[in-house]
Amino acid sequence: MSWRRALIALLAVGVLVAAGPARADSLRYVLSAESRLTTYCATCEPATTRTERLRGSFDLSVLPGVDYAVEAVTGVHWQTDTLTVSGTGFIQRLGDLGLTMVLDTRLNGVPILLTSGRRQHAATGEIRLHLTSPKGVKSGFAVTLVATPDPSATPDADGDGISDAADNCPAAADASQSDADHDGVGDACDSCADTPADTPVLRTGCALPQVCPCEGPSANEEWGDQRAYVQCVGRTLRQLRLRGEVDKTEIRQLLRTAVRSGCGRRVLAMR
Repeated sequence: MSWRRALIALLAVGVLVAAGPARADSLRYVLSAESRLTTYCATCEPATTRTERLRGSFDLSVLPGVDYAVEAVTGVHWQTDTLTVSGTGFIQRLGDLGLTMVLDTRLNGVPILLTSGRRQHAATGEIRLHLTSPKGVKSGFAVTLVATPDPSATPDADGDGISDAADNCPAAADASQSDADHDGVGDACDSCADTPADTPVLRTGCALPQVCPCEGPSANEEWGDQRAYVQCVGRTLRQLRLRGEVDKTEIRQLLRTAVRSGCGRRVLAMR
């Protein structure tokens, strides 16, 4: 899906809300001193380029029911010495800390669409992107965006005194942060308490063999066929990929293993 179609789809379902108070489940980001806004005009006489320090903040909110790692960008309030920027948009995380962003903004009241184009890398704990107005024009804007979570606005959804960013069970109160199997998911929300150490797990604390056991989807049920088993493996690997638990090479290896495993195949016993 192109970013234009994605933006239209998100607007159609109403997930891009007007700028205003941050939602309770949102996280505020503040722009660092590295952020810049550049205005260029190739048609001016003479041609001009002006770069200014960009200050301000924005909010990120996870979109419920959207399964491709998209977050709503709201509350955009940026300013330089001569320009103000407001708007909404979305950011998509594409595994291995890759990011893309689209913003429907107004610069001094003039509508401007800012996009990041191809996926860009970002370090853990920060958003670092280069945004530009539509290409192919001789005048426009470019934004160097570097932002980190606002330490004074760190959310704590379960109210246990541990910020969501550091909480191993952000939706279940557990001030002790106990994690008996050391899989990174706290005991208060771990559905698979015996996961081997250093095994990639979902947010439920369950690893691939626990979600898709070879014997069948449940203790009293077998797989209908091998395809059903491999589909379960594929879905689980996709979720692990979105969490950054596995990379593309590991996914290929694990899918190949699943296909060769024989899990889900009918066995005809012979005497």
